[in-house]
Amino acid sequence: MPELPSHWFAGIPEPWRLTHPQLRRAAIARLGCDADNVDAVLQLLDRALEVLTTSPEPPLPEPILTYWEFTAQWLAEAMPEMVGISEQAAAQLLEQKDLGSPVSAAELTEYFSWWVVADLVRSLLAWLRDMPAACRSNIDAALFLKVAERRWRGLQPYLAGELFRTAVEVAGAGARPLIEAVGNDPSVPEPVRSAARNYAGWIDLPR
Repeated sequence: MPELPSHWFAGIPEPWRLTHPQLRRAAIARLGCDADNVDAVLQLLDRALEVLTTSPEPPLPEPILTYWEFTAQWLAEAMPEMVGISEQAAAQLLEQKDLGSPVSAAELTEYFSWWVVADLVRSLLAWLRDMPAACRSNIDAALFLKVAERRWRGLQPYLAGELFRTAVEVAGAGARPLIEAVGNDPSVPEPVRSAARNYAGWIDLPR
């Protein structure tokens, strides 16, 4: 994923381009849920999921992963917007900080880039789920399901689970074919099948 920051992050609109999770979530909470914004979110979600389904989680030394939340916040404070993610910035920070395990600026940049896209997906899905009831009609449920059906393979189980949950909350019974197909497919990794089965029972709940 070394070219992602320059070729992909440059097209992310505000406020989604923020790298700090809390700052991004605070900013998007003030975002209008009109049809244009909803359409933009669905397009961005499709793009971000495509990255994650074609780029596996990069390796990083276990000691750094153990305290990744602290490291991620530190990196986000130094590189507040996605377009500013760079090896040069990571190298400057590594000169100032000891992460407790040897790691190169390239490795740190690659993992941070992947993690930012993963967290962006979580933000996009949460925004769709938390939308006020009055705005729900602005979501094209059929389009969302097409995105979910096209992009769930290759996702980390926790991200697949969030995608399935959102599909159920957005599309209701319309999500049943996707959820059941994933949950009943023995060729699908068990953690992903389990994530789908977890939300199968939500489909018939009143909304």
